[in-house]
Amino acid sequence: MFPKRLEVPVCPQASTSSPQQMKALAVSLSYLIYDLVCCLFDKKFNIDNCVHHLVSIVGIGAGLAYQKCGSEMVAALWITELSSPFLHLRELLKELGYRDNDLNLAADAMALGLQLVSAFWFYKIARMVKYKVIKRTGPKQVDATQSRD
Repeated sequence: MFPKRLEVPVCPQASTSSPQQMKALAVSLSYLIYDLVCCLFDKKFNIDNCVHHLVSIVGIGAGLAYQKCGSEMVAALWITELSSPFLHLRELLKELGYRDNDLNLAADAMALGLQLVSAFWFYKIARMVKYKVIKRTGPKQVDATQSRD
C-alpha cells in the first residue's frame, strides 16, 4: 500500500545532480551574476548585497562544478527565495505611502518567520558540516581485509 521509499525533492542526499537541478542552478547563477552587475551600477552601493551575491555565486558555482548535492541546493534556493515576495511587498508599500499599516506589519511578520526558518536550516547545515569535518579528521579505521606485516 505504501511506497518502499519516500521520494521527496531532497532525496537522495549528496547524490549526483540531475539535469533539471543543474539547469535550475545555472539559471539562478546567471541571475545572480546579472543582479550583481546591476547592483554595482546602482546609485547607492550596498556592501551587504554584494557580499550576498558573491557568496551565492561561489556556492552555486561549486555545486555546478562538482555536480553534487543538487537536490539540497535547489531546496535551499527555494526556501530562501520564499521571503522575496514579502520583502518586495514591503518596498512597494513604502513607495505607495503605506509604511505603517497592518498590511506592512503582516509582510514584516511573514518575512521574519521565513528568516527564522532559514536560520534553523543554516544551523542544521552547520552541524552537518561539523560532523563531516570531525569524521574526516578523526582516526582512520583499518580495513580488516588488509594484509598484516
